[in-house]
Amino acid sequence: MKKIVLALFSGILLFTLQSTLFTLSPFNQFRPDLILIFILLLGLFYPPLSGGLIAFFLGYGMDLFSGNMFGLYTLSRPILFFLAQSFKNHLYLERSIFQSLFVFLFSWVEGLLILLLLQILNPGSWEALLSLLPSIYLPQSLSTALVAPFFFRFRRRRSLYLVSEPNLGSGEGRS
Repeated sequence: MKKIVLALFSGILLFTLQSTLFTLSPFNQFRPDLILIFILLLGLFYPPLSGGLIAFFLGYGMDLFSGNMFGLYTLSRPILFFLAQSFKNHLYLERSIFQSLFVFLFSWVEGLLILLLLQILNPGSWEALLSLLPSIYLPQSLSTALVAPFFFRFRRRRSLYLVSEPNLGSGEGRS
């Protein structure tokens, strides 16, 4: 229970940091998505039930405070969590370049998922939505990928989660 409350509190703290401090940046498109990195770390190191619930609540909070179409992050963040869960024993994420690549790819998966959901919920011009990929998702994905190794390093020191997990890619892990 202590780990769940600590992870939820950490997620809320990151959400607050992301929504207040990073909005002051003059480079609005280069804001890293700290919640995405946190949810991917939850997917790699947390059990499915508690981590999935935390991902759901953080996605719900993002929808609540972002003013976007309601439910996009509430749906996409748990999906990303469970995708990370399914890949956690098949990836080698000990080096910073692989951590950045992992987060970059998942950021693009989320962008494509959100665009697909927008197209389904509000059929319109698919070309207009696809034009958002290089102008919005690419800079945000790059900035998120550049920040990700710091979160992985912080997690490795066990300051964030208070759990000891086996190394990624070793074939060990919770089932």
